[in-house]
Amino acid sequence: GILYNPLSICKSIKNALSDRKYGANDVFLSGGTWNSFDFHSRFSNVDKAKCIESINSANEMLKCQLETASVMFVTFGTAYVYELAETGKIVCNCHKQPEKLFNRRLLPVSEIVELWTECIKVLEEANPHLRIVFTVSPIRHWRDGAHQNQISKSTLHLAINELNTKFGNTDYFPAYEIQMDELRDYRFYAADMVHPSETAVQYIWERFGE
Repeated sequence: GILYNPLSICKSIKNALSDRKYGANDVFLSGGTWNSFDFHSRFSNVDKAKCIESINSANEMLKCQLETASVMFVTFGTAYVYELAETGKIVCNCHKQPEKLFNRRLLPVSEIVELWTECIKVLEEANPHLRIVFTVSPIRHWRDGAHQNQISKSTLHLAINELNTKFGNTDYFPAYEIQMDELRDYRFYAADMVHPSETAVQYIWERFGE
């Protein structure tokens, strides 16, 4: 599913490659649906068994793709994470649970680099020919505030830069810079003034093709 922060993406990859199997203790009931803090709401289901089945099926598919792909794109959206206050576990999705259940913090560059250094090594063992291309999402997280959003995006850029200096099989595609610097006009944004418009998406895709 859709993941936003570097730690959740890393966790998802490592869980898939280690054949992690999810069970009844890994899901919770809320609002009539079963959910997992490790997965996007698209995997939530009113049927507990179907929820778990779809999660494990996705893990198996991801494992197969990671082991056979030639290129993997990794998009970091935010450097902020939400941890369950009770356990300290970082969640991939809060599933609209009460804010009091979570602690929110900004990841330091060093933590992102450390975990992704380990993640890249795991990926190299699983698929020695895999090339990794990092991107940073140009979508602003206005809930963080304009300044904090910039700090978050800057943290992601610094972490990716460090990873690219450490590894020879990683690259960076500047989707963020294209949107921010070349497509500044609001006509390149959707009605919410946050997401890129279809015209912007097409332009970035053409630049990628070049």
